[in-house]
Amino acid sequence: MDNAVNIEAGNSVFQRIRECKSYCVDKSLLIKEFFKSKGRASLITRPRGFGKSLNLSMLKSYLEIGADPELFKGLEIESETGIRDAHFGKHPVLHISLAGVSGESFIECANSLAQRVCEVCQDLKTLPDYDRLSPDSKNDIERLISPPVSPDLAHLKSGLSILTRALSSYYGKEVVVLIDEYDAAILQSISKGYGNRLLDFLSGFYSCVLKGNERVEFVALTGCLRIAGIEDNLVVSTVSDPEYASRFGLTEEEVAKALADIGFSGALPSIREWHGGYLFGGKRIYNASSVMSYCKDLQGNPKAHPKSHWANSSDDDILQDVIARAESEDLTDLKKYILGEPVKLAMKSEIAFGDFEDISSLWSVLVHLGYLAPCDQSPDLFRIPNKEVLGSWLRLTNASMTQARRKAKARQRDPSIDFWIWKSPAAAR
Repeated sequence: MDNAVNIEAGNSVFQRIRECKSYCVDKSLLIKEFFKSKGRASLITRPRGFGKSLNLSMLKSYLEIGADPELFKGLEIESETGIRDAHFGKHPVLHISLAGVSGESFIECANSLAQRVCEVCQDLKTLPDYDRLSPDSKNDIERLISPPVSPDLAHLKSGLSILTRALSSYYGKEVVVLIDEYDAAILQSISKGYGNRLLDFLSGFYSCVLKGNERVEFVALTGCLRIAGIEDNLVVSTVSDPEYASRFGLTEEEVAKALADIGFSGALPSIREWHGGYLFGGKRIYNASSVMSYCKDLQGNPKAHPKSHWANSSDDDILQDVIARAESEDLTDLKKYILGEPVKLAMKSEIAFGDFEDISSLWSVLVHLGYLAPCDQSPDLFRIPNKEVLGSWLRLTNASMTQARRKAKARQRDPSIDFWIWKSPAAAR
């Protein structure tokens, strides 16, 4: 066991990981692949736990004016001189994350978003010679920093436009815009009943950088889903596409190396069973966050067993909704999933709001969220990927047990359908 290896599980700030000399799986060639594949506006979708935020943070650290070459010393991208000469440290970067933006109502969510925009504005004010910005730009920024109790929605909707205009004016260059978890607020709003209103608002919020803004060089977004209604002309990479297949999450070789580096190579079969099981663009991929959390556990306790780190209220709400609204035919598929049998599914790459009302489409949503994964034998066969995710299915299924039994009794459905569902993870596998 090597406790000298510093693992910071859950840290998604690239600069901090490198400065603290924490364990870092080298995903830096993502930068080269990004410039090979990107359009003016690009969206990369992956389930949570696969390093979207960390990779976007790495891209920021590479592109931003004043970039520190020490952060990339020894990484594979260091030898890519063409990319370095064209892009390293040459761009004003606007980086904003919508992770954690939420609320019980649309106004609460708008206030939460206003606070996030305010934080970006505060960072902007720390720039040297901030006062050289025009009075109009500074006034707009101050209004974003000090919103009224009820946010000025029209002004907030222009937030990205205000920030890109200020950065472009300050540096005299077009701005790179990086938006992390662009769909996080939308996903949590669905169960709250204001999803359509928020989608309409965010469509306008994003449109000022996604459509014809001469102050923007390019935009990169990450999220879990490609949601219809945001922008049509995105270059999109989903879990089904070969682009970036090995750049998000960990390959088996990377997991094996991490375990060898901390002296626990024998743990690979357990990690494969608990945190593997995904195919992205045909490549076997592991949940990076869960794997590194288990490696950290092993450092503290060599006898530690894998456990579930798969818990998120907004995603779980969608899964619970599938279970609660399932009819007899859907429950037959659900039984197959939980018992480890593959089920045929027509995948949808773009998700519309109406799909959250359609039980057959929700299966496809669950693939994008990581609750289901394609099988090796066929790209249109899907299953629950591993024990970690199975635990969520079982936990939420048990939470819905009373409601499901009530529905079965009311519709005089075969009561035996209730019995297969309430198994422990070990029994189900």
